Amino acid sequence: MEIIHPLTDDIMIYDSDMHQYQLTLSYAKSQVGNAYQNDAKMENRLKEISNTIYDHIYSNSNTFNMKTTQLILACSKEGRELIKQALSRQLKADADNGYNDINKQNPIDFQNHTTLDRYEIKRNEICVSCENILNNSSAYLDGYNIMSQLPIVLLPSFLNQFIGIEY
Repeated sequence: MEIIHPLTDDIMIYDSDMHQYQLTLSYAKSQVGNAYQNDAKMENRLKEISNTIYDHIYSNSNTFNMKTTQLILACSKEGRELIKQALSRQLKADADNGYNDINKQNPIDFQNHTTLDRYEIKRNEICVSCENILNNSSAYLDGYNIMSQLPIVLLPSFLNQFIGIEY
């Protein structure tokens, strides 16, 4: 993996408080046009999409891996590319059909007098192509799977590369 400092550029903004990337407005417009009527609404959707992706990663992986995952996504060229691809695919799905609103769905189906499993709604909050990228993260990250349920133990030689990098 190529180690980098977290950066903000024309494609993504890095939020050091949240330890997460978000697509820029200009990049999002280049991908989906002005699908949200105005810039303020689009900015809010970009934040929601970022939060949705990172929440999905952290809620579906081993909690002991959270800091390591944050570090790799923020401070490696490959992690940055992985998160860009995931955010871009979720943006496209959301612009096409409001995919990011699935987790806001009311679990009560009044018409059929049934209740939807809220965990099933949560499991479907990200689009299939985004989920595929996250589940196959080891192809991007030299074998490190951010969605692993097992605790990840990294060798000191690997971790030493990150010394002095603030994220």
